[in-house]
Amino acid sequence: METVTVWEWFFILLFLSIPIVNIIVFIAFSCGVGKPGIVNFCRACWIWFAVGLVLALIFNAI
Repeated sequence: METVTVWEWFFILLFLSIPIVNIIVFIAFSCGVGKPGIVNFCRACWIWFAVGLVLALIFNAI
């Protein structure tokens, strides 16, 4: 398995902090483009987003 370097993480986090670009980067990496560590990170972020959305809907309904 390939490791992700500090500079790769730096630039990924930089791209993820730019509005609109972050959505495109998340979708690209979630579909399997890039190193496995980055792909798994983006997929985990989608899971956290889904959990947060479900919790927000539940609390909003109460």
